[in-house]
Formats: sequence, C-alpha cells, structure tokens
Amino acid sequence: VCLTLASIYNWMASIADVPTAFLQADADRFQRTVFLRPPKKGSAQFPASMKIKSNQIWKLKKAIYGLNDAPRLWYDTLVETLSSKGFQRAKADPCVFFKRHDDKLAGLAIIHVDDVVFAGTEAFRKELKGLLETFKVDTYKEISEEPQDYVGLQVWREKKSGEYCVGQPKYADQLEFI
Repeated sequence: VCLTLASIYNWMASIADVPTAFLQADADRFQRTVFLRPPKKGSAQFPASMKIKSNQIWKLKKAIYGLNDAPRLWYDTLVETLSSKGFQRAKADPCVFFKRHDDKLAGLAIIHVDDVVFAGTEAFRKELKGLLETFKVDTYKEISEEPQDYVGLQVWREKKSGEYCVGQPKYADQLEFI
C-alpha cells in the first residue's frame, strides 16, 4: 500500500533500519520487575570501574533482546513517539501509520520490527529528520533504481515510470528447477 501510494503521488520512499531497537524501548513500560545475574568473569569484558561482584543481581532498566516483553515494549515506545509527532495508526493494520497536513495525506510509515518504509511529501520528509534522530537510525536510504533489501524482499523504483517494485530476484535465482 505504501509504495503504491508513493507511486500514485510521485513521492520519494525511503527505507530505514533502527539498530538496537529493543534497547531503545522505554524502561518505565515494564509491567514486571526483571532481575538478572551479570555474566561470569571471562565471558564478557567490563570496565574495571564497574566493580562487578559474583554475588550481584542487576535490575533491568531497558528491554533487551531475548526478553519476552521486548518486542511489545519497543512497539509501544514507537507508537507513542509517532503519535507525539502527529502520526495516526491505521485501523486496518497496527503497523501502518499515516500523517496528514491540511487534511491531506502527507506521508506514511510502514513498520516491521526495526525496519521502516517512509514515503511522503517533501514537507513530510523534512519532518522525518527529528524522528530519525530520536531513534538513532543509522541506515536511511532512498529507494532508487538499484534494488535494496527490505525484510527479505528487494525494493526498487523504475526510472521511466517512477513506479516502485517489490520482488525476490535473489531468492528466485537460487531456486533449482526440477
């Protein structure tokens, strides 16, 4: 839907990756208290200033990968941040967000865990800079004629028509025919 609308409105679309997304989830969202033991000496390198003792127990302040609550905590943090920036969540899909300017659709964000596709007007794209800084996005690329990977698919924009395409040419090339 996002890329179809981007083609229709002749919007530029971009792909963003949020590194360590789960670690960016708000700590106050935990619905339970989680404690853990620090790694045993030799299994991890810590600065001497931390003075880790073998009998310590740590209280978790951030979501971490492997924690059952981590995906939900990240999603809730993302929803709250997008909402504070004027995005609305689509009723049909909880991973689709849209933004309006002057009662007209200005842009879309499609979320898949820590990968995002943004498409919108020039004004919408300028507003994204603050959002990208909030989540410390390290990979942000415009979708161009060169295929780019996005959640196991390749996405590109046809030069002549301006249409966005989605495919799996790498996967198809690896198939063996019987």
